[in-house]
Amino acid sequence: MNSGRALLVGDFGNHYMIVFETASLLKRAGFAVDLVTNNPVSRKLTSIDHFVFVDNADDLPRVALERSRETTYDLISIMDDFALMGIVRSNLSDEEKLALLPVVAPMDIRHIGSKIGLSMVLQQAGVRTPKFAVAHDKTELNEKIEEVGFPAFVKIDFSGAGDGTFECNSRTELDAVGNDIHIWPVLVQEKIEGYEVDLSAFYQNAELVFFSYS
Repeated sequence: MNSGRALLVGDFGNHYMIVFETASLLKRAGFAVDLVTNNPVSRKLTSIDHFVFVDNADDLPRVALERSRETTYDLISIMDDFALMGIVRSNLSDEEKLALLPVVAPMDIRHIGSKIGLSMVLQQAGVRTPKFAVAHDKTELNEKIEEVGFPAFVKIDFSGAGDGTFECNSRTELDAVGNDIHIWPVLVQEKIEGYEVDLSAFYQNAELVFFSYS
């Protein structure tokens, strides 16, 4: 007997194991699991109850929205950064995006997948965050470093696993980074010393369900 129904949405690339592990976990918890993806490898997953294959990744947001309207889901999970950004940048209305995204208000959409947006949201909420600035080209990058100072990080706005993050300790290093960057704007962020901690939380319907600290 199912205790709920979950919809998983994602591209996954070569990381389809994440959907295998998540779907298996949900099945053990008693969920029926549906999947919308453009990754044909996922067809092999025996833990998926209903598989919807999308030829074009650009169609994932629309197909996922249609699926969410056809079926009542207790949980909708967007499984990777590219699928998240595909929804954020799609031509869906804000209301339609909110039906899929893990936020509850249109103003919250801006920080999804965006280092710049996250820094701005934290600052506006009064949460202490390293000094930062936004540069839209190499000229502005050289100007903004005056506000932030060295050492600093220059970060591509949308990237993961440390990709697109550059540490700069001098003008020479900053110039080299500026020459290599082809995607603007970027976040220019003060480097601070301290401990690395992980805060992970799971919310559903804006209510905290579980969190961990390490």
